[in-house]
Amino acid sequence: GAEDLAQAVRLARGSERDLERTLGRAPSASDEAVVVRTRPPTGPRHAVVLAQRSVAANARALAQIAELCERDVVLAALPPTQAFGLT
Repeated sequence: GAEDLAQAVRLARGSERDLERTLGRAPSASDEAVVVRTRPPTGPRHAVVLAQRSVAANARALAQIAELCERDVVLAALPPTQAFGLT
């Protein structure tokens, strides 16, 4: 709810040290970030593993295209079942 969002905003605006204390070590670029399920028009669904670097690249691309700065907060418009909904 609103309290969770407020906590996420505080963490995002805090220092790296605060984030590490709360969330643990920072992941490496090759670490798995998420598994998403594909929805091909024909055939069976597949599970696809996205690495941290892929998710980070999506976030950087969005930030660049939308001309976001460090103080901006973005509310996700896509569901987490969509790959871009995770970034």
